Amino acid sequence: MGQILSGVITAIGIWLVATPWTGWYACSSGARYLDVALGVLIVILGLVHLLRRAPGRIPGVDWVTLVVGIVLLVAGIFLPDRGGAVRASEIICGLLVIGISWVAVHLPASTVTKIVSIEGQVLLEMTDLLADERGIGMKGKLMGAMPATIYIKPNELWNLLGMVPAKVVFAAAREVLLPRRAPAEKGQGTKSSR
Repeated sequence: MGQILSGVITAIGIWLVATPWTGWYACSSGARYLDVALGVLIVILGLVHLLRRAPGRIPGVDWVTLVVGIVLLVAGIFLPDRGGAVRASEIICGLLVIGISWVAVHLPASTVTKIVSIEGQVLLEMTDLLADERGIGMKGKLMGAMPATIYIKPNELWNLLGMVPAKVVFAAAREVLLPRRAPAEKGQGTKSSR
């Protein structure tokens, strides 16, 4: 997930570097240089994670990216000498950078995800997600002891997606945007206070 977020951030930065040389910025030289500078900074921040070999993210880089997104949004809303297309580009890019950075800041550093029963018993410790010719798979341990790779076949993926109610989609979005974390108890998954 972190690589995808970094790729999107880098693409937004490239957009900000490239678009000022189009006709949109004809009467906005100040906006041109600000957007190029912020775009170059966003590309560098995105590449820090894309080119990093170690797992996990660098929280400081994500926070700086969030601040750059806020600067871009404020520039699009409040600074003068911007045409409608320039203003829209800055506002949309700023909102995207802020949203993606917010999610990135809250990504857990954990490399293991536990799926637990309602009683708190660990059913699956997931260590990796993969995609290959067999389908989409999860690697991990079943019941804490048996190593396994579990696949969902491509034709079954549509059946799985059909099972997802809107309530689950909204709950997942809420958890991503407003994460809640409680310390995990030994041998159990994370419990929430909600």
